[in-house]
Amino acid sequence: MNFSDPEILNLFGAEAAEDETPEKLKSFFFKSDAYESIRSDLPLRVLVGNKGSGKSALLSMSHYRDNEKKVMSLRIQPNDVHNALRVELPIIQRIEELKIGIAKLVFEKSINRLVFRV
Repeated sequence: MNFSDPEILNLFGAEAAEDETPEKLKSFFFKSDAYESIRSDLPLRVLVGNKGSGKSALLSMSHYRDNEKKVMSLRIQPNDVHNALRVELPIIQRIEELKIGIAKLVFEKSINRLVFRV
């Protein structure tokens, strides 16, 4: 039997959770204790783990669940707060840049949610 790339993708899914469609990820995601922990009622979550351990899948599933429940969920990628990643800046300034970047993202998402809520 000869499998094409699209057939293999359909059978096994994408290599990384961030490349997967929400429907496909939901179809094979296992809700472990780690998922329940990340879903706890906290205002901020920081997830640390080895490469390939499922961090993106956990956060993606939590994000999709929040969206289903109409809870504001914000996915922040390194490029979203790139000023905080500038290693030539002192650590205190990097932390301030990170806080400013996150505050801007929260503000923009909140405004978009209010404006486009119909």
